[in-house]
Amino acid sequence: MQLAIIITGENNLKILSAVTEVLNDSRCNIEESRSAVLAGQFTGFLLIDGNWNHIAKLENNLDSLAKRLNLKITTNHIEGPTPASNELPYVIDIMGADTSTMIKQLTAFLAARDVSIIEMNTSRYAAAYTDTSIFGAHLIVGIPSQSRPISLRDEFLDFCEQNGFDAILEPIKKP
Repeated sequence: MQLAIIITGENNLKILSAVTEVLNDSRCNIEESRSAVLAGQFTGFLLIDGNWNHIAKLENNLDSLAKRLNLKITTNHIEGPTPASNELPYVIDIMGADTSTMIKQLTAFLAARDVSIIEMNTSRYAAAYTDTSIFGAHLIVGIPSQSRPISLRDEFLDFCEQNGFDAILEPIKKP
């Protein structure tokens, strides 16, 4: 049985330690996790695996943890195994002048071509010397296996050139 967990709250150095302690005490395992601190707020996403009684114990322990550390914890039961993906994993790194429409344009481009966004990290920073505001994004995407990645890459590079973005789209290399 799997449990998806979302944790949010004021950043505290003890959050990850406390979460892993609760998982260990409940005899559950982390399948996948991601966490970040944004503007002083902690956000964590975890996919947990365990048998039903361990998951039930974990949920009770998470309630106590939420109260103790003043966190908001949301859980969702996932039934059955995660289906195998029919997608080819690719990475996109893109940057350009900070515009309010860059991510909107990029996500619309990908959605129109049935490319799924698996993970997205964005940041805004000032360029060296000029202090120009630059926006960058790093995405892991899934390209449908029946599509032609070379054609998509050409379309993507044309899209970036038309919009003044610098970008790469390349397959993720397996170790």
